[in-house]
Amino acid sequence: MSTDIANRVATIKQHTDLPVVVGFGISTPEHVQTVAQAADGVVVGSAIVNCIAHNLGDASATTDALTDKMTTLIGGNSLAK
Repeated sequence: MSTDIANRVATIKQHTDLPVVVGFGISTPEHVQTVAQAADGVVVGSAIVNCIAHNLGDASATTDALTDKMTTLIGGNSLAK
């Protein structure tokens, strides 16, 4: 993940009133917190895909894995601004 994400998001926001959402390489709670400070949304696509891929055929395990991953990534706290 880029170390200057806040600057990049700020530059984009200077050119649009649309919400700015960031997602690529977001894999830790620290990444989520950093991006959430600057962007309007955070996408964690690969983390979701990996949870599903590792639990194919077991809906309960998939649900548990997704719940655990998302809870970990957001640190159990709401990121609502």
